[in-house]
Amino acid sequence: VDLMIHDAQFLPEELGGHEGWGHSSYQHAIDLAAEAGVGRLVLFHHDPDRSDDAIDAIQTRAREYIAAQGYRLECDAGAEGMQFPL
Repeated sequence: VDLMIHDAQFLPEELGGHEGWGHSSYQHAIDLAAEAGVGRLVLFHHDPDRSDDAIDAIQTRAREYIAAQGYRLECDAGAEGMQFPL
């Protein structure tokens, strides 16, 4: 898979209070993408109460997690207007 777009509404530390809600954290999305050999992951379905700065911070945390795990994967936070030619 060249591109995977995955829900990442919650931070890992927020998941405990939201079990069964049907949403993921960026870590879950990254681990799945790495296991599947995805080239690029786009995190989407952000919590609507998060600011742009908070989403940028999540993108930074996600990239740091990828590096710490030694995954070969590009990761971006989805944003309005992004386009993905197929």
